[in-house]
Amino acid sequence: MNPSKLVVIVIVVLILAGTAAWSWVNFVHTPEYDPEKAHLFLEHFYHRCNVEHSKEVCGDVIGKSHRSCFVDHLQPTPQDEVDERGPVIYDLPSYLRCMEANLEAGD
Repeated sequence: MNPSKLVVIVIVVLILAGTAAWSWVNFVHTPEYDPEKAHLFLEHFYHRCNVEHSKEVCGDVIGKSHRSCFVDHLQPTPQDEVDERGPVIYDLPSYLRCMEANLEAGD
C-alpha cells in the first residue's frame, strides 16, 4: 500500500474516533442540571462575597467549592413533577450556605 494512502486512512480513522468520543461524552455525560443555572448561582455568590471580601478570596472559594456545593444541593424532582419543574430541584439557600461555610473555613 502506498504510504500516502496509509496516512490518509490513519487521519480519517483519527477523525472518526474523535467524533465518536466527543459524541459519547456529549450524550452520556451531559449533566442533568442546567449549566446556566449553575452560572447564575455562581454569580449570585460572587456578588455577595465581593461585598465583604476581596476578589482573590472569592475566586479561590469559587474555584475550590462551586462545583461540589452546586451538585451537592441538587435533589431529584418527584416523578409526577418532572414535566413542570425539570429533572432536578435547585436550592439557592443551601448552595449559599455551603459556599459561605467554605469561605469561612478559608479565612
